[in-house]
Amino acid sequence: MKSGKALAPIFLDGTVSGVFSQDRIVFMRRVGTSNLYSAMYTAKGDVNALEINRRLFAATPGLSANAKGFGAALDTRIIAQSASEERLLELGTGSSVAEAAARVPLQLANGSPAAYAEIAGLSKQRTLTLNQGLANHFGSLRAGLIEAAEGEYTLWTTGYGTWHKQNADTAVGSAGFTGNTWGDMFGVEKRFGDLVVGVLGAAGSTSANFSALAGRVTTDTWHGGAYATAAVGSATLESGFVFGSTDSSARRTISAPGMATQEGKMTMGGSEWLLHVGLAQPVIATGSLTITPSVRLIAQGSTLDKGSEKDLGGLEVKTQTQRNHSILHELGVEARQSLKLASKPASASLQLDWIHDYNSKGRALNMDVAGDATTRFGYKGSDSGADALRLGAALETALNRRTTLRFSVDYQRQSNAAAAHGALSVGYTF
Repeated sequence: MKSGKALAPIFLDGTVSGVFSQDRIVFMRRVGTSNLYSAMYTAKGDVNALEINRRLFAATPGLSANAKGFGAALDTRIIAQSASEERLLELGTGSSVAEAAARVPLQLANGSPAAYAEIAGLSKQRTLTLNQGLANHFGSLRAGLIEAAEGEYTLWTTGYGTWHKQNADTAVGSAGFTGNTWGDMFGVEKRFGDLVVGVLGAAGSTSANFSALAGRVTTDTWHGGAYATAAVGSATLESGFVFGSTDSSARRTISAPGMATQEGKMTMGGSEWLLHVGLAQPVIATGSLTITPSVRLIAQGSTLDKGSEKDLGGLEVKTQTQRNHSILHELGVEARQSLKLASKPASASLQLDWIHDYNSKGRALNMDVAGDATTRFGYKGSDSGADALRLGAALETALNRRTTLRFSVDYQRQSNAAAAHGALSVGYTF
């Protein structure tokens, strides 16, 4: 090994000893208390002429955008600590320069904290699940199996479950995720002629595993809101607003050849909101069949509070406050057939929607390695895809003159994401 030769930094531990051969990496410098080291070199047999190869992580070829950002953050940490007294570590036997360098891309990819950037995508899918719950309730009101009289109230509750999937992006280095959200929406409404006004609440929990990086996140949520529908001739105007808080616990595991396996943990609070406005207008209403096109505009957003990771031995990150929002439109058509089930009024419906998201790109979450603001980098989450198709079906029946039961399912597909949703609703008018 010649003095002055640039070497790739690697994650290894050991002790200084012996006289070293020319084809081995000899000395390493520890960064903090982590397993991160910067490569150093020496002429054969000369243990005094030591120098540090700096800023090599970010220059590693073939890195994703997130891994490169993580590498640059590590470079900054190494430079910041280079003036301090730190013990020297030997790589150990059997690892050549080429072997060590080959490990670096995987180490940087697995060490990247980019998985936390997917929390915003999960929040978005969760609020859109609440939006689907609103849309399903509006569909039930249009079906009108039991139409409350002037001044009457209706209590309703909907238990739901949603499966979410968002693909990782290898070029970006995003994690992707697969998970589930379970919860309940409930409300009470009152009829004033052609106007129905209600308030609602919701409580739920999301659990998801990151796909391309090892880790998972769980989020508990609580929401409240209000909604209204108004009949204008044969058309129906719909509106609703929902706001709530979130409590997330996330963890990630760093593990790669030459690295000690470690698990980092973080908790974060936050908030979510949703605004829904729409118009549904029947165009065919012959006998028992009704065809109803609809158009909806949806705005949603979230705030993720700051968080501090623990237990990664110097590679912990601090996340900065993140605010996100999206605007979507939905164009759809519903075919509803009136029928009888056990001599009770019922309806069966199919719904097809085209959804366009005007802000479908993955969101960047700013993170600092080891709490050092000079290492801040915006790690990007996965894109969901701008356009989606959703197919849904519902069956609703009046159990008696005051009680309804409704079951609905739907599946949504877009270029980089998918979701399946099921719900069971009960309504009681008094």
